[in-house]
Amino acid sequence: MDKRDFEKKYRPHLRVAFDWDAFEADEWTLEEIQLALPRDAHKIWTPWPTPPGRVASHSLGKTLSLLEVAEDPTLAGDEQDTLFKHEDELVDGVAIDAPAFALSGGRILLLDRNHRVAAATILKRTSILELVVISGPSLQLLPDIARVDA
Repeated sequence: MDKRDFEKKYRPHLRVAFDWDAFEADEWTLEEIQLALPRDAHKIWTPWPTPPGRVASHSLGKTLSLLEVAEDPTLAGDEQDTLFKHEDELVDGVAIDAPAFALSGGRILLLDRNHRVAAATILKRTSILELVVISGPSLQLLPDIARVDA
């Protein structure tokens, strides 16, 4: 997938702040990878607006590890109320495609599909994650997260 196709497919759905102009630079690349749940759950991080006063032990700025959300869905704040809105789709073996961002240490930050992936993990469904992962030199493309983690 090239950057133009990535933007066309995912831009209308992203709720995280994203610098689309900077994304055009050559320093940002895309790679399609496949992960499996539950096997690779420890590699996945998700952006959630955590409730005021709550500090997650494995948080990375405004993000939480998928395992942490699975252990304590209340960390997803108001989003926990809609966590299972896609439950009927989450049969064993379901494929979930999502845009993502490569973090250090082999971790992957989901940029969309948090609800589906978290619910699949909580429900202990086997899932295939078909990710289009952005790699680059910094978190600059994600201004809200970059500001917190700078």
